[in-house]
Amino acid sequence: MEHIEYVNVSNLGSDQRLQTTYVTYFGETGGDGFLPIRLATGSSITVYGYILLESKWMTKGAQEHPIPSVIVESDIFRRTVERSNLIYNSGPGETEIFICIP
Repeated sequence: MEHIEYVNVSNLGSDQRLQTTYVTYFGETGGDGFLPIRLATGSSITVYGYILLESKWMTKGAQEHPIPSVIVESDIFRRTVERSNLIYNSGPGETEIFICIP
């Protein structure tokens, strides 16, 4: 996350929880917390400069209050990471995070 702050990202896409956490520590990015909804509905993600994904979106879902958590199909999640420029990857299994340029 420090890398994103260092390069002054202007548009970060993630889920609501991760977006709020990022803004709390590094300030506003101009992005939004709708990345999981975009992935689940097949909408374009090229509107983002960077994307921050978490592997538990495939099983437990991504937080999008007040609607229920959004489950991103595993093939869509994996394809998104594979087709993006992966910058950072960390964490074991279900808590693995990915920072990518779409």
